Amino acid sequence: MAFERPAPVAQEREFGIGELFFSTTDEKGIITAGNAVFTRISGYQQGELLGQPHNVIRHPDMPRCVFKLLWDYLGAGKPIAAYVKNMAKTGEYYWVTAFAVPVSGGFLSIRLKPTSPILALMPTVYAELLEIEKEHERQGPAGKKPGMVASTNRLLAILKSKGFADYDAFMHTILVEEVRARDAAIAALAAGAPPLVQVPSTGRDQLSGAYQHCQVLQEELERLFGNIAQYQTLSSALTDKSKFVGNLAHAMQMLALNATVEAGRLQRTGAPLAVIAQWMGFNSSKLTSVTQSMSSFMAEVTSALRVAAFEAATAKLELQTTTFFLNELIQQKAAGIDQDISTRGNVTNLLSLITRTVRHVLDSTNSLNDELRRLDGDLETLLKLIKTLGMIPITGKVEAVRLTDAEMFVGIFNEGLSLGNDARTQLEELSRIIANVEGATLDNTALERSMQSIEKVMQ
Repeated sequence: MAFERPAPVAQEREFGIGELFFSTTDEKGIITAGNAVFTRISGYQQGELLGQPHNVIRHPDMPRCVFKLLWDYLGAGKPIAAYVKNMAKTGEYYWVTAFAVPVSGGFLSIRLKPTSPILALMPTVYAELLEIEKEHERQGPAGKKPGMVASTNRLLAILKSKGFADYDAFMHTILVEEVRARDAAIAALAAGAPPLVQVPSTGRDQLSGAYQHCQVLQEELERLFGNIAQYQTLSSALTDKSKFVGNLAHAMQMLALNATVEAGRLQRTGAPLAVIAQWMGFNSSKLTSVTQSMSSFMAEVTSALRVAAFEAATAKLELQTTTFFLNELIQQKAAGIDQDISTRGNVTNLLSLITRTVRHVLDSTNSLNDELRRLDGDLETLLKLIKTLGMIPITGKVEAVRLTDAEMFVGIFNEGLSLGNDARTQLEELSRIIANVEGATLDNTALERSMQSIEKVMQ
């Protein structure tokens, strides 16, 4: 049927912080289903939405490059999160944090109300990107594609200026922050959502059974999401300590070089100090080799921590959305509202997505723990080397004070002692943070049991 796009109005369409909505599309982006909250907030009837392209709710303030990114990620089989400004049938706008993921037969998009401070940046950023696209499009149809390329490049440049290495880093951050902000807002309001209704524990129908198993799984995932703060603490520590480790080797090498030069100045009387300086240089070279390898591995672990946090937030959001949807269906059933055959397909899609995501999270956290154990071993090796280096300035000071005209050596060795002590303090702190993360283990057996129960419901 013909679709008439409304004119935008400068009025926000409100929805609750506790509300979650989703929709599914086929592989071409044609809407195949959606929950009741989606139809209510969009202002359309379900019949008006089904069979329409998902861009029926696109607001004209949105730059095309954001949707280009979305389709690029989904086309590669990867999930994506983004801030999106949508438009209801009334012309009103509403901002969402959208999370989209490939599912059987197409794609599924979950939306929640954004409440973190990051959202405040987006209207200005999107306005700039939109203007870039329009500027290229003024040159004619041929300017459309170059416009999207230019706006995408500008988006990535802006994100980099804000501290995000790439779009992955940005979306990993916003989803975690928005899920956390939503939890905090709900707790502050004591809304207790989801669930919206209390489901009797004696319920034996498929919907009640699915809901109850999701509740059990949610308790386990809360523990996982609680680990995110520790992941982020470690990620920040790794970024900070990686810079320190890299600078440490250079500083030690410079001290060894200065000691060698000073020993040469003293000639024969400086011969014992020349040997100490040579030994200091040898161990500083070993330190450089170790720190270069370790800095690279620290960067890998930092990236893995960020991905683990994103996946934990993803699992929690998917489960909350499923619980929310099951509550909708239970309420509809209690009110005698008929549910068509697509309802089972929606439930199955969501439950299948949850089990897939949670299993992926378990695999990722297991791999992450392996990496943390390796990093802890590398730290132990580094600390032993630093301890050896720390003994050299002590020996050097003893020798230097026995000579005249060796004050410069005393200063060099004092600086070496200070560097070594600082290094031990910094790296021991990092080791403690790693131990805290390694100690935050999950009950894999309980998670697997919950997922098996959910899979039985799906059969």
